[in-house]
Amino acid sequence: MDRTNLENIYRYTSLAILKDIVVTPPTLVSYIPDLSDSDYENGYITRHFAQKANDDSSPITEIEATAEMELKMDGYYKVSNIRWRLIGTPQQIMDSNKASIELVKSEMKNLKLYLSNLLQFARVN
Repeated sequence: MDRTNLENIYRYTSLAILKDIVVTPPTLVSYIPDLSDSDYENGYITRHFAQKANDDSSPITEIEATAEMELKMDGYYKVSNIRWRLIGTPQQIMDSNKASIELVKSEMKNLKLYLSNLLQFARVN
């Protein structure tokens, strides 16, 4: 058997083995921020979100900050984060949080639907 035939057999065998390997994306674990007094002293928190990379209408899931890097690297999900205001007048908080959502709308266009309560977690002055 010549070298070309051996190379073709090797390539075929490698592809046949890979065909049987099923790669599954990581499971998204939903997260609800647990705010501390220091978060309220800062006045803001950073919130992290993930969504299937190939489907802009897929559900958006809030995730922990520690999961963000892994999800960025795997390619199955797009991730985004925003700065979420906690303190101020109702109008200040809503305007600030709406502006934060607008900053990432090119990455996650339906985030405004997920975050419909702009006063979530707020302590109003």
